Amino acid sequence: MKKIAVITGASSGIGREFACLLDDMGKVDEIWLVARRRERLTRLAADLRTACRVLPLDLTKAESFVYYHEQLAGSGARVSFLINCAGLGKFGSFASNRQEDIDDMIRLNVTAVVMMCKYTLPFMARGGHIINMASSSAWLPLPYFSIYAATKAFVRHFSLALGVELASSGVGVTAVSPLWMNTEFIDIARDSPEGDAVDRFLILYEPRQTAVLALTDALSGKAESVTRAQKLIRRAVSLLPENTSMLLWNKIRKKRNALPSLSLHPLPPAGQ
Repeated sequence: MKKIAVITGASSGIGREFACLLDDMGKVDEIWLVARRRERLTRLAADLRTACRVLPLDLTKAESFVYYHEQLAGSGARVSFLINCAGLGKFGSFASNRQEDIDDMIRLNVTAVVMMCKYTLPFMARGGHIINMASSSAWLPLPYFSIYAATKAFVRHFSLALGVELASSGVGVTAVSPLWMNTEFIDIARDSPEGDAVDRFLILYEPRQTAVLALTDALSGKAESVTRAQKLIRRAVSLLPENTSMLLWNKIRKKRNALPSLSLHPLPPAGQ
């Protein structure tokens, strides 16, 4: 039976890196590339050695999941990897957020993750893996990034609970909670009425580094994938009252504020 990987948000950023990484590893017979931008997906498919199926779907639309399920049911394949990378964030106060942006963040970051898992699970077998992109913002309420942080808290909690439920089936679930990554996500997040509400990023990881760590952790059966720097940050946050942590975030998020930048080392290059 053909083994496939399904990757949402595959047209750019970490979704694209997961596709390239699985292609390099030769772990599946076919990669299903899911995103809105057909042209980018087609170019990516042409660059990969592994056979690909291009699915130009808008995961904020309910009909996309119906189409996806039909394609999956008709393929006769087993899903070895479901990697949910599609996501959207917008900087700014809640009051300034556009209604369409709020709707899209909730639909893409929450509903799409749930529905992709729901429709894919019947086609997964023991040894399969679900990787859901959460965020380090899932650990704390973040003013001026409130909707995004709340959606990622949902993804993290959902993934951890789902992993326990599926343990006996042999399907693993890993929540990936990265820090800022060097992708177009930041530019898109800035495209909002108060897009300069966050303009300071203490650490920028390359998406390839995060994808390597996430896939390694998933294959090792870990419920969560985080870097060493993130573990230190989370430990510090856990020791502080939430109000204090949010005040620190308010200091960190703007370049004009007085808190000095931290000096933290990124992950080593892939393969080291």
